[in-house]
Amino acid sequence: MADITASQVKELREKTGAGMMD
Repeated sequence: MADITASQVKELREKTGAGMMD
């Protein structure tokens, strides 16, 4: 599993519009 930082998760959410779990 890749390490994802809070900032990266936020960017992914905005880009993909997916509700990824923190």
